[in-house]
Parts: sequence; structure tokens; C-alpha cells
Amino acid sequence: MRIAIADADQKRSQAMRLFLEADGHQTAWHARDCVELLAKVAGDHPDVLLLDIELPRDAVAVTKQVMGGRPCPILIVASAFDDHKARVFEAIAAGAVDAVAMPRSHETGAVETMEPLRARMRMIARLFVADRKARPATGASSLLVIGASAGGPQALAHLLSVMPETFAPASVIVQHLDAPHAPHMASWLATQCKLPVRTAEHGETLPRGTVLLAGTSQHLVLTADGKLAYTAQPLNCLHHPSIDVFFESVAKHWKRRLAGVVLTGMGRDGAEGLKRLRNQRALTIAQDQATSAVYGMPKAAVDVDGAQEVLPLKDIGPRLIDFFKTSRRDIENAC
Repeated sequence: MRIAIADADQKRSQAMRLFLEADGHQTAWHARDCVELLAKVAGDHPDVLLLDIELPRDAVAVTKQVMGGRPCPILIVASAFDDHKARVFEAIAAGAVDAVAMPRSHETGAVETMEPLRARMRMIARLFVADRKARPATGASSLLVIGASAGGPQALAHLLSVMPETFAPASVIVQHLDAPHAPHMASWLATQCKLPVRTAEHGETLPRGTVLLAGTSQHLVLTADGKLAYTAQPLNCLHHPSIDVFFESVAKHWKRRLAGVVLTGMGRDGAEGLKRLRNQRALTIAQDQATSAVYGMPKAAVDVDGAQEVLPLKDIGPRLIDFFKTSRRDIENAC
């Protein structure tokens, strides 16, 4: 990969350059501040950008600018996460794919900290550079649907992180999120799991073994012919996209193996939709109070008897894996 390094610490950037070149990568260019970075990236687009969170003239703002134009995977470099935690997460929210701790050059043991950088480079190469090496998008015969709101990104990352590469269902997420941030969140979630993650496209058939995220301010729905679509209707919803609207369309049109999950979030969106799924004999799960950042949506789902099971976050992934793993045997026994 061709890697650009934007770091004010010249000794550290030299150490990273030598390490990465020894690992088979090429250095595209080096920048010492954000103004120089923007000038160089306009004329020479790298495969990956290593960006120092302390880079002069606002690394978070430049992350937004790069991702809003001609985007490339950005890996944030931070000398001390505790000192820069808020800015690191701001950069990730703006579209950076991940962050890696890399002490300043004067700190003891800087050379020994390079292994995490190698691991992040391999992850980025697998997910973003080499066409993500995604499996062929064959149609799914089983479906997992998930709704989340406040606290959802971290809960989703945890849930998806336990899913194996062989997890076959199509997984569709409706997260309450401003539409411009959806592609960035999809890219970030892709770094947290072994499955391909992207925003859902209007008119597409549910792909096997892929995670799709609602990607516009319109409602995502499943149509009668088994395809995903975006629609402005109904207009009188508090949330756009609405979890209830999506879940109810799935309950109406999906007739095969199905599970629905409501994760942490404020309000009641998803409760009635989860109940509709349960009435269609889907496995329905609500995150428990102890592990929810906000126990609003899961509680509402429990209150209307929409949740067949109430589980701590750490148990939801294994339960879903087991549920879909036994689907073939259950179908054969029912015949």
C-alpha cells in the first residue's frame, strides 16, 4: 500500500516509515501540519493516511474535509489515548477508520510499539484497499434485524465483533443517526468485525453474510419482492429512519429464518416493530438494563411483550450465532 504520514514528530514519522517500508509498504509523502496535508492529498491520493491527532491546525477538521471530498482510509495516531480520548473519538465519528497508540519519539520503548501499527495496516488492507476481499453477494436465506439509538455504535461494535466470518444471515441495522454520518459509521463498524459492512442501497436484494446500515434520512423498508427500499412515508414519525417502520415491513414480507434485536436507546422506537416480529415467530431480543447506555427502547420492547428474551450485551451475539446455526436442523425436523 502507498501510505501518507501526517505527523509533526519527524523522528516518529521516520520510525513509522522505516517500519512500514520493511513490511512491504511504500511511503507516498509526509506532511508536518494540516495545511501541508491538504495540499499534498489533493495532488497525490494515498491508499492510507496516518494522521497525528495532535497535528497543528486541527486534525479532526482535516479528517472531515478529506472524508467529505475524495476519501481514503485514515488511521489516527495518538501518543496518549487518555489525554486525547475525546478528539480521537471525534475523528472516528468524522470518518477515520481506527486509532493506534504510538508514543512520541523521545519516549522509551517507541520502537517496540510498532506491532499494533502492523495489525491495523493488515486490517485496512483487508477491508478497504484490496476491495475488502468481500465474499460474493449471494441472496440470504436468513435475516437479522437490529435497532439502536443512544449508545448504539459501541453496542453494535461489540455485538458484531463476535460474529464469525461464516455468519450467513443478512444483517440490517437501523441506527438513529444523521444521514451524512452513516457511511462513516459503516466504515468504522467494518473495522470492528470480520463481516463486510456498508450502507444499504435502494433496490438491492439482501446479501448473504453482509451487514447493511440504513444510510439516508428516509425510512428503510423491505418490499414484497424481498428488496430493500428507501421511502419518505410515513411522514409522522419521530425518527427518520424509523426502526418500527423497518421492523414492521420485515414482519410483513420476510417468511424465512428471522431474528430481531433492540439495543440501547432513548424513547420507544422499535418496541411495536419487535412485537410484530415476535408475532411472526421470529426470535426477538432486547438488551438488558444493566448493559444499556439508555434503557428506553429495550424497556419499551419488554413492556409491550415484544422481547422473547432479555439479555446482557455480551450474550446477544452468541445467542444469535447459536440460533442461526441450528436453523437448518430445525427446518429439516419440521418437514
